[in-house]
Amino acid sequence: MLQNESLRESNAHAAEDCRVLCLKRATYEILLQAQLKTEGHERYTFMKELPLFKNISSYALSRICLLMKEEHLTYGQSLFDSGDPINKIYVILTG
Repeated sequence: MLQNESLRESNAHAAEDCRVLCLKRATYEILLQAQLKTEGHERYTFMKELPLFKNISSYALSRICLLMKEEHLTYGQSLFDSGDPINKIYVILTG
């Protein structure tokens, strides 16, 4: 995942218009060191229910929510391709 320089082993393409959250590796590393105020309640509420984030502290999750940026994809648009570096994590909000 984001902790190492692995390459992606699969493709992901939007089957319909959708919105996704992504977190760049550099931002992830800043997240682990930065001290942030609690914001992003809507994202926090959504993400705390996901298995990936179940065992993470509320403080760390609030920091992650603040740093994630929303991206919009249209039908057929590629999210990532096989061989792309793994430098973001994606959370699909809709679609």
